Amino acid sequence: MLSVAKSNPALILAIAACGSQYRFETQRGLSLFEAAQLLLLDDLRQQKYINTPALAPAHIEHRERESESQKITPRDRTEELTELIQVSLLLTIFATWGSNSDILQELLALQGVFASMLHEHGLEERTPAFQIDAESSDDNNWHRWVTQERARRTKLVASAFHNSHCLMYNTAPLILSSDIKLNLPCPTPLWKASNAAEWRLAYDSNPSSEIPFQTAFRLLFSPAHTLPASISFSTPLGNHVLMHAILQQIYFARQLYVYPPVEQLLRNEDLSTLEDVLHNWKLRWQQTPESSTNPRNPAGPIAFTSTSFLGQAYIRLYLDIGPFRALKSLRPAQIAETLMSAPPIRRTPGLVMALLHAIHGLSIPVRLGVEFVARTHSLYWSVQHSLSGLEYAFLLSRWLLTLPSCGSVDISEHEKQLFLWIKRIIEEADLANECPMEGHTVTELTKDAAKMTQVACTIIRIWARTFKGNSCWGIVDVVGSSLDIYANLLEGS
Repeated sequence: MLSVAKSNPALILAIAACGSQYRFETQRGLSLFEAAQLLLLDDLRQQKYINTPALAPAHIEHRERESESQKITPRDRTEELTELIQVSLLLTIFATWGSNSDILQELLALQGVFASMLHEHGLEERTPAFQIDAESSDDNNWHRWVTQERARRTKLVASAFHNSHCLMYNTAPLILSSDIKLNLPCPTPLWKASNAAEWRLAYDSNPSSEIPFQTAFRLLFSPAHTLPASISFSTPLGNHVLMHAILQQIYFARQLYVYPPVEQLLRNEDLSTLEDVLHNWKLRWQQTPESSTNPRNPAGPIAFTSTSFLGQAYIRLYLDIGPFRALKSLRPAQIAETLMSAPPIRRTPGLVMALLHAIHGLSIPVRLGVEFVARTHSLYWSVQHSLSGLEYAFLLSRWLLTLPSCGSVDISEHEKQLFLWIKRIIEEADLANECPMEGHTVTELTKDAAKMTQVACTIIRIWARTFKGNSCWGIVDVVGSSLDIYANLLEGS
């Protein structure tokens, strides 16, 4: 449905900029980014969102010709705003996933403007938002439906990406979950329909497919056995958006405390509620036909990417390492030093679930082959996996370092099983010679501080190698280098 001739030139340039990165054309991608940014800033200036100098005369002449063509085929204000939000989102992704701190700071300074655009476009809609017009053809109904669904998905994805900044930089989210009164994305067959006939067939099969975001989110807080089976809001993108809402809930629950962030624990009632919410989310994820933990899932990567956010959610329930990452600096040495400055973690029974997700996250690249994943990361893995991997590596390393301090108390059976899993992963990664553990019991190994430091550094370096390969996005290499330096600092300490 994208028409190059009718679309905002800034949108085409922004798409090309991100596409160039995926083709490893870094310099060309940067040039396209700068051109798209220039046009976007001019659009924002003309519409009074910002106050910046006008474009150079050559650019003004081009925009005047564009305006003349649009007079012939006038465009709806809603569609224009949708495209502006899409441009803003793509450029923000380019800056966030890159490794240029100057570009990142420029785009972060505009996030408030982008949030205002989302609010102006409208974060509310009725249910159902679309109904078949019996007087119109299927083709007209389909185009009208696509326009609404595209706008909805654009706003939901933009809101979720704004929330990613909250996770990465430990800043308050600009779009609150309570602000979102949109419906969740439609079922996949509807969205993937390639013509009006396919769409109408899928639409007639899903006449009540529009589920309000607030309804779906509220159901996650209900006991699992009370969830109505007749309401199915499980789509990959819908699950993804709901997970961001859960992470935002965890973020605000932590703001009620004044204790040191890494050491603090949420109230028992908060922990219990949020654990149930995550359990309900997992049930819905499992019921989604497209869900898979296979990075090469033919249905797309969104479901796999959502599992990395699930792991982060469990970690954030018991640890808050947001203030100890310094990701905004994009400097590996500073990120590693900040991780080193984090206080020791507490071993609690609830931490086992977070550890389980961290170890499972590590087992996937090891099972597929670390070198293979490192060289194909940009093709099958999202950038989010490297960011969650940073937290996984931190959690596992700090947990391993706490084991020798148990004193005369043995580690729990659950922790023993987790340690044995780590041991098998190291062996499967062909690193047993670098970190020998044969001939010793679990108790002997976990009481040896030097050995636990060695195991921790080995785990960190497996993660680092996974993210230091053939990635097209600079932030992935930043994470890999940061983990390498962090492992060196642990050894030196």
